[in-house]
Amino acid sequence: MLRKVIESGHSANVARAFGVSKSSVEAYKVGATSTASYGSPDAELVNRNNEVRDAISNKARGRLTAALDNLN
Repeated sequence: MLRKVIESGHSANVARAFGVSKSSVEAYKVGATSTASYGSPDAELVNRNNEVRDAISNKARGRLTAALDNLN
């Protein structure tokens, strides 16, 4: 669970807040559980990363569409 929280934030800030290395945060972001496992990411972490990215993209897309609609 902690890895899911860590992977969703800004690398340097999260690393400092949780007392982990920046390289560990970067590994979690690509679904790996360590820098040694970059080549074989954890499927659960990859799925969670994709869910977070999709949620951010959807929110941004909605706001952009609303802004464009107000231009007309």
